[in-house]
Amino acid sequence: MNDLDLFSRRRGGLMRGVRGAVAWFGSGFVVGMALALLFSTLVRALIIAAAIVIVLLALIRTAIGGRRPY
Repeated sequence: MNDLDLFSRRRGGLMRGVRGAVAWFGSGFVVGMALALLFSTLVRALIIAAAIVIVLLALIRTAIGGRRPY
Protein backbone atom coordinates (compact mmCIF):
# COMPACT_ATOMS: atom_id res chain seq x y z
CA MET A 1 0.00 0.00 0.00
CA ASN A 2 1.27 3.40 -0.92
CA ASP A 3 1.56 5.83 2.01
CA LEU A 4 0.06 8.56 -0.10
CA ASP A 5 -3.16 6.55 -0.35
CA LEU A 6 -3.90 7.49 3.26
CA PHE A 7 -4.66 11.02 2.12
CA SER A 8 -7.26 11.97 -0.39
CA ARG A 9 -5.86 12.67 -3.82
CA ARG A 10 -7.88 15.85 -3.93
CA ARG A 11 -6.37 18.94 -2.42
CA GLY A 12 -9.50 19.59 -0.37
CA GLY A 13 -9.13 16.37 1.63
CA LEU A 14 -5.61 17.20 2.69
CA MET A 15 -6.55 20.77 3.56
CA ARG A 16 -9.44 19.50 5.69
CA GLY A 17 -6.95 17.36 7.63
CA VAL A 18 -4.62 20.31 8.10
CA ARG A 19 -7.50 22.48 9.29
CA GLY A 20 -8.55 19.76 11.73
CA ALA A 21 -5.02 19.54 13.16
CA VAL A 22 -4.85 23.31 13.55
CA ALA A 23 -8.24 23.29 15.27
CA TRP A 24 -7.08 20.64 17.76
CA PHE A 25 -3.96 22.64 18.54
CA GLY A 26 -5.87 25.90 18.70
CA SER A 27 -8.46 24.48 21.04
CA GLY A 28 -5.89 24.37 23.80
CA PHE A 29 -6.22 20.62 24.34
CA VAL A 30 -2.76 19.82 23.05
CA VAL A 31 -1.22 22.79 24.83
CA GLY A 32 -2.96 21.82 28.06
CA MET A 33 -1.72 18.25 27.82
CA ALA A 34 1.84 19.43 27.15
CA LEU A 35 1.73 21.78 30.15
CA ALA A 36 0.32 19.02 32.36
CA LEU A 37 3.15 16.71 31.31
CA LEU A 38 5.73 19.42 31.96
CA PHE A 39 4.25 20.22 35.39
CA SER A 40 4.10 16.54 36.32
CA THR A 41 7.75 16.07 35.35
CA LEU A 42 8.76 19.15 37.34
CA VAL A 43 6.93 17.94 40.46
CA ARG A 44 8.55 14.50 40.20
CA ALA A 45 11.99 16.07 39.83
CA LEU A 46 11.44 18.24 42.91
CA ILE A 47 10.28 15.25 44.98
CA ILE A 48 13.30 13.19 43.93
CA ALA A 49 15.67 16.10 44.67
CA ALA A 50 14.13 16.61 48.12
CA ALA A 51 14.47 12.90 48.91
CA ILE A 52 18.14 12.93 47.87
CA VAL A 53 18.84 15.98 50.04
CA ILE A 54 17.14 14.38 53.07
CA VAL A 55 19.11 11.15 52.69
CA LEU A 56 22.39 13.02 52.23
CA LEU A 57 21.77 15.15 55.32
CA ALA A 58 21.01 12.03 57.36
CA LEU A 59 24.21 10.37 56.14
CA ILE A 60 26.29 13.46 56.92
CA ARG A 61 24.83 13.77 60.42
CA THR A 62 25.59 10.10 61.06
CA ALA A 63 29.14 10.42 59.69
CA ILE A 64 30.03 13.34 61.99
CA GLY A 65 28.79 11.52 65.05
CA GLY A 66 25.34 12.94 65.30
CA ARG A 67 22.17 11.13 66.22
CA ARG A 68 21.60 7.75 64.61
CA PRO A 69 18.86 7.89 61.97
CA TYR A 70 17.07 4.84 63.40
